[in-house]
Amino acid sequence: MGGTPWDKRDVYLRNSPLFDFEKITAPVLIAHGTKDGLSMPTGYSVFCAQTIGKKAEYLIYKNEDTRSAGAKMLRTFGEALSIPGN
Repeated sequence: MGGTPWDKRDVYLRNSPLFDFEKITAPVLIAHGTKDGLSMPTGYSVFCAQTIGKKAEYLIYKNEDTRSAGAKMLRTFGEALSIPGN
């Protein structure tokens, strides 16, 4: 985005989904693995959408990275919706 959040605060604020949570109309499911590093706070921020009345689930998979956590999330999502083959 052309710089750090400290150098380009307005750009980061303007592009952050954190400030658009009130526009969410569909349920949100976020999954992260503990090996994801910096993306963990992002997922936690989305989970906080619940505090403004939005339906959100936040799953954390221990000792997993994005790829393996994402695959598990898709299986979990498929099971929740009873989708055959997931």
